[in-house]
Amino acid sequence: MKELLQVEKVSKRFGGLMAVNQVSFSVQEGEIVGLIGPNGAGKTTMFNLIVSLYKPDKGGILFRGEPIHTLSSHEIAERGITKTFQITTLFDDMSILDNVVVGAFLRHKKLAEAMAKAKEALAAVGLTATVTQTPKELNHVDRARLEIARALATSPSILLLDEVMAGLTPAETKEALNMIRQIRDRGVTLMVVEHNMRAVMSLCSRIIAFDSGMKITEGSPAEVSGHPKVIESYLGKGYEIA
Repeated sequence: MKELLQVEKVSKRFGGLMAVNQVSFSVQEGEIVGLIGPNGAGKTTMFNLIVSLYKPDKGGILFRGEPIHTLSSHEIAERGITKTFQITTLFDDMSILDNVVVGAFLRHKKLAEAMAKAKEALAAVGLTATVTQTPKELNHVDRARLEIARALATSPSILLLDEVMAGLTPAETKEALNMIRQIRDRGVTLMVVEHNMRAVMSLCSRIIAFDSGMKITEGSPAEVSGHPKVIESYLGKGYEIA
């Protein structure tokens, strides 16, 4: 597999808090990579560093072999990396379709082309929308789907999903897992921050475990779930016994 993303000894400090500390990893084309760890471990900060919402204090980030950590978020999206947010950031006074058209305009400057791409992205996440329907009319699950659709409309090579399965029922989680796999099958590489361990273990080919801003370990789901430091800091002895 081709290496798409390289994170090289990246650190980020907020005042007295070292949020990310000397973290290195790579992502291969076609993978679904999971980031796990307790709250405050540095997972979302790592995502925000990748898409340039934050700038690293030390280290570098490369995409297709080229440094990207000095670029703006818009330039990162143009390169082919985009993310969703834990709290959906939708335009509630715009139609559902127009919310996605906004993302499609990144690569499609003609309205008709952007509309077609937006409808394709909505279909990919299982949403349909009338011209007048707005995100305010959607439930939590469909708002998350809409956020993913808007990200997909930018035609990303790598999509970063930040806790998109939070609060879902088992049935909804199963649907979300199928949707994510279908996105991967469309040629999109994915990174997933997720606390639902059953979901992340079944979804991801590789998992990176964080704690206190540091990478504890990485490997297959079986390797990571059995790692002593991961059990101690995150999964707990009950998970090991189960």
